[in-house]
Amino acid sequence: MITTIDMFRIILLVIIAFSYMLFDVLNKRNIPTVFAYATLGIGLIMTILYMNVEIISISFIIAAIIASLGWLAYRAGQVGGGDIIEFITISLILPIQNTPLLANLNQYSFPFIISVFITTGIIAIVFVPLYYLPKAYKIKHKLTATKTSIFKSVLITIAYLIFLALLIFVFNINLLAITILLIIITCAAVLIAFEKSLSEAMVTFVDIKDLEEGDMVAPSFIDKKEEVRLKKLGFSNLITKEFIENARKRGLKEKIPVYRNAIPLALPIFFGLLISILFGNLLFFIF
Repeated sequence: MITTIDMFRIILLVIIAFSYMLFDVLNKRNIPTVFAYATLGIGLIMTILYMNVEIISISFIIAAIIASLGWLAYRAGQVGGGDIIEFITISLILPIQNTPLLANLNQYSFPFIISVFITTGIIAIVFVPLYYLPKAYKIKHKLTATKTSIFKSVLITIAYLIFLALLIFVFNINLLAITILLIIITCAAVLIAFEKSLSEAMVTFVDIKDLEEGDMVAPSFIDKKEEVRLKKLGFSNLITKEFIENARKRGLKEKIPVYRNAIPLALPIFFGLLISILFGNLLFFIF
């Protein structure tokens, strides 16, 4: 049963996630630092307001795990710092999954953030090819798929279809689950087959003087010998202040490929959050 306090937490989550989405989409993927840390503070307050040592401890443990894994992903240049803070904030405000608003399903006291992770991932897999394939075609008026990428795509698709067949015949999954899994398989196959074209649509080659701390690098677009030379200046998959300063001092003229056109992750996070609130853990719902 959803209490008034729980509903307040849900409304607060929707408002915060919607604000992150607006900043990410309209502000060129830049989440204001003050806003991000303010939401983190709100999350801490909402956790403390549970006034229950067990729940507070669980909430902090979940947040600590997300922060640790997120930091590793951030340093590897796989996700933005603002996205990590948003995930932590979500977990602090609502650490444990409530009964979904539109589906009376037992959530087995799973962390709410797991539901958000799963749904966000599914939405991202579907959204990326739909959004970037037209952009990739517009850039070069063609889509590039190598023999290797096609082979990998076919191989993985076959493996997924075998897995789906097992789910159908062994667990007798419903039509909704089959439909969702087929959509995921199709989009994943397209992502792998047209990986090169999709990457080109996401990447911008930026002058050293225009680099910003926190820019995420596309290493596949950098020559290996050049990468070795740049690493001596502190280069990594995440542009740091140290590298920018060293590169400028050396007067480097190279253009660095960064994901300036990458998907605003706060967009699938927002819709992943909404779906998780309405239907709960998507795996429990469809299976």
